[in-house]
Amino acid sequence: MSSIQDMNNRMKQNRNLRPSKRQKFKANNRETLYKESNPEDRPKFKEFSEFQIKKTIYKIRKRAESERRMDLILIILIIGIISLFIAYFIFTEENSVKQNTDNRTTTNDDTTQPIIWNGKLSDPLELPFSDLYYAPKIKGLDLNTQIEKSIEINLTTMVADSTINILFFDSDCNLIRELLPADGHIRWMYTGPIKENMGPKRNLYALSKDDTNNDGLINDKDTDYLFISEPNGKGLSKVTERRINSMQWIGSGNELFIEFPNPNNFFNPQKQKDSLYGIFNTETNSLRLTNQKINN
Repeated sequence: MSSIQDMNNRMKQNRNLRPSKRQKFKANNRETLYKESNPEDRPKFKEFSEFQIKKTIYKIRKRAESERRMDLILIILIIGIISLFIAYFIFTEENSVKQNTDNRTTTNDDTTQPIIWNGKLSDPLELPFSDLYYAPKIKGLDLNTQIEKSIEINLTTMVADSTINILFFDSDCNLIRELLPADGHIRWMYTGPIKENMGPKRNLYALSKDDTNNDGLINDKDTDYLFISEPNGKGLSKVTERRINSMQWIGSGNELFIEFPNPNNFFNPQKQKDSLYGIFNTETNSLRLTNQKINN
C-alpha cells in the first residue's frame, strides 16, 4: 500500500514539474527585480484601459481602409485615362480623312445640305468648275431605266452611299466614260482646288479597287486610297500607297500637300517608319516625301 502511495506522490511531483506548470521568472513579483534600486529610478509600466485599446485599433483599421480606398480610386482613374486615350486615337484614326480635308469645307450652311437627285442619266449632276457633268453609279440601282428615283447626294462627298463607279458626261450630257473599268467602291469625290485663281482643277477620290479584306466583295469594308484624275475622269492614278490624315492644295494649285499618320503613334496600325508628309505634283504625277510641315 505504501508503494502505491509513493508512486502517486512521484507522479504528482512530475506533473508539477511540467513547463506549463512552472512559474515564470519572478512570476508576478516583478517589483523584486528592482528591489535594490531607488523607488524613483524604477521603471513605471503604463497600463491602458480597454476603451483606449479599442479606440486605437479602430483608428488603425480606419486608416488602412482609407489607404486601400485611395489605391482603388487611383487604379480606376489610371484605367479610365488609358481607355480614353485608346478610344481617342482609334476614333481620330478612322475619321481623320473626313475631318481634315481642309479644302472640302464650306461656310455656307445651305450648301452643306444634301440634294436629292432623280437618278436619271439624262439629267446628271453638274461637275464643279467645269461645263462637265457626272453621275454616281450606285450598287443595286439600274441607272439606265428612266424611272425617277430619290437619291440623296452629299455635296461634301459628291457621291451617294454604296457608290461603285462614276460616270462622266460632256456639256451636252453625252456619256464620255466610266471612271473605273471594273466597279469598286468610292467613299468620296472632290474637285479642286476651290480657291480663286488656283488651278488646274483635278478630281480626287477615296476609292477601293481591290478586295483588301478577302471577303469576296469590294465595299466600304475594304481599304481605300487617294486617287487623282482629270476633271473628265481621264488619267486615273493612285497618289500614294499610304493612308492619309489630311490634304491641302499649295502653290498655284498644281501641288497637293498630304499629311500621313504619325509613324511614332503607338496606335498606328500600319507602323510606318518614314516621312510624315508628302507633296504630290499634279503635272508630273510624282510624290515627294518630306518631314517638314508647310504652313498655309
